Amino acid sequence: MAGIDLGKQRRQHEMPARRGIGMQPALGRQGQLGLAAVDEAYEAEGGRVTTDLFADQSYFEDEALLHELFTAKLEAHAGTIIADGWKWAEPIRDSYVGYYEIEARKLDRIYAQEGELSEAEAERYDELAELANGDVLDAEGEAELAALQAILDGGFTDEQRAVSGVLFYVDQSGALKTLEGLVTREDRATAIEAGFLRPSVHNESGSDTPKSPISNALRDDLGRVAMGARQHAILRDPDLLLDLLAYQLQSTCAAVSRPAGRGRAGQGRPAVPAPAHP
Repeated sequence: MAGIDLGKQRRQHEMPARRGIGMQPALGRQGQLGLAAVDEAYEAEGGRVTTDLFADQSYFEDEALLHELFTAKLEAHAGTIIADGWKWAEPIRDSYVGYYEIEARKLDRIYAQEGELSEAEAERYDELAELANGDVLDAEGEAELAALQAILDGGFTDEQRAVSGVLFYVDQSGALKTLEGLVTREDRATAIEAGFLRPSVHNESGSDTPKSPISNALRDDLGRVAMGARQHAILRDPDLLLDLLAYQLQSTCAAVSRPAGRGRAGQGRPAVPAPAHP
């Protein structure tokens, strides 16, 4: 399966089957490795390709095989990432991964350490950037500028990679995207000890709030039940609503009329009678 392009496989895999024929169209002429490389891997696995000369498109008939090749390529790429020093790597099937994915997985994130140019390198960088802005930079200059930019961008150290991992996916245009420096809850303590993450304020003060034994959904349901019970009681006894309103107004007026900071505890606040019931 060597030579399969991740981006091309994504575009081929996501296209809907051709109506009435059941073939998978390949938008391949402008791919990073070209359609020939995909054809070679696909046909080597026994896949059939039909070419539409009028539409200048090729159609892959075996969608399951395309899915298999795409999956195998993702898994191989995950192995490459791990071999590069990252603790773990995981492909995402979606064509976009946002911050919600990091939140849902309860991941922290560390960032690459920025680089710094010497004075001579900074001057050379400015010269090359000015030429690039004027569209007069040759290939050799572009390579030099890219190398200087890589120094500025910095990178992750081996120590950072050892405690973090990578999520990666292929977007709608077929480009491979990565989210690097993600720390799981299991590795969080190690990352904090190494200075890559800051401990949370709650952990430092020892004031962690214990987790509620009930879910938010159950709490909302119980709140609606309590509200329904109050509404039912008022319907049975309408005078109760007037009693509750009088109680609320009297409590509010007492709190406002009490001078701030005066008197001992319990003084300056009139007693609030219990609501009368008929």
